Amino acid sequence: MHAPGVSAGEPPVKMLRGQVVDAALYLRGAASYDVPIETLQHKPVETEPFLGLLEEKTDTLYLFLPGRLIASSNSVLPTGYLGQYVSVKGPIYSRGGLQGVVPRAIKRLTPPKNNEDLLPSGVGLVEHFGGSLEGFAPAESSLDAGQKPPVWWTNAMQGEIVDPLRYLLNKQHGPHELESITEAANQGIPLAFLEQREEEATLYLFLATEPGEDPNILVHPFIGHPIEVEGMIRERGGSKGIVATVVTELDTNTALP
Repeated sequence: MHAPGVSAGEPPVKMLRGQVVDAALYLRGAASYDVPIETLQHKPVETEPFLGLLEEKTDTLYLFLPGRLIASSNSVLPTGYLGQYVSVKGPIYSRGGLQGVVPRAIKRLTPPKNNEDLLPSGVGLVEHFGGSLEGFAPAESSLDAGQKPPVWWTNAMQGEIVDPLRYLLNKQHGPHELESITEAANQGIPLAFLEQREEEATLYLFLATEPGEDPNILVHPFIGHPIEVEGMIRERGGSKGIVATVVTELDTNTALP
């Protein structure tokens, strides 16, 4: 299937600087973001890193969107960029609380000296996460100086499942997007939950129960249907993520908020 294109009303091009991170691990609150998870887990890894840019000035997370350097929605920047300090030039998209950038150019930079905002490296992820919801928060002893444990809260919401990249680019959602959303899920892209309240929409990236697992495993059967989702929510870098614990299909005649 052809990748989602950039819409005609493309926003102004901007230059960003920051560190390339695994967006899903960052939202989960990991203390180390540039260590490939396949090197830290003995079990097979079901998903590739979902790369984003953590912008240095505002601590805002930008997902990398399809464009000239990323040909399709399942194609991310080479994982060799993971953990690198870079400059990225491209149009910025913002919808539902998520931010994205279509990279027109990307350049590796030398990290600024004594930049305490750069994320630490070389720390295993396994020691930060347990196998249950109770184990999500890193142990106090494993946190770097000045770091606070991740804050999670529970909520139940009604809405629909979307491909976050297509939604950011062109606001694509609804039952007619069933095929493209299913394709994205099959390609390992973390899907998102779209909660619509009157004129305000909020996106929540689905996060895996454990690092390396498929974040879409619980919601995959409900693509294309209105749902109610319950789960653990985390906000970081201006973006929100949810670890879904219960998903219920709603009647197709249900009027979503």
